[in-house]
Amino acid sequence: MPRFATRILCLALLLGATCPSGQANDDASDSYRRMVLMKGAWLFDRNCAFCHEKDGRGAVGPNLTDWFFIHGPTKDDLHRVVQEGVPEKGMPTWKSVLQPKDLRLIEHYVWSLRGKEIKGKGPEGEKHEPDEAES
Repeated sequence: MPRFATRILCLALLLGATCPSGQANDDASDSYRRMVLMKGAWLFDRNCAFCHEKDGRGAVGPNLTDWFFIHGPTKDDLHRVVQEGVPEKGMPTWKSVLQPKDLRLIEHYVWSLRGKEIKGKGPEGEKHEPDEAES
């Protein structure tokens, strides 16, 4: 993350923490979430979009916007797949390529895609309703 953006985020979080109304705290949290997703989207675009498309609709890799899961419906399952990859399907072991913090940002972004149901590659794996999948 650029140094300037880090300073702005820290300032926003500091101001939010000292605001008695709590409104700034909520705004800072929302801003932080948006920044996490933006950074995750940027990393996803550069490392994952070749197989999953920029919007996650799937190409060589599965559609990440539906509620079908090949390797399990939880965030822990997603973490394992991103870290370890799926070598037999051609997905690299990302933990040897990217920094742990960058992998977490990608995971947050990918999880945010669930339920968008973007028309793309057909369903693969087992369907899990949103309340069955860990949110």
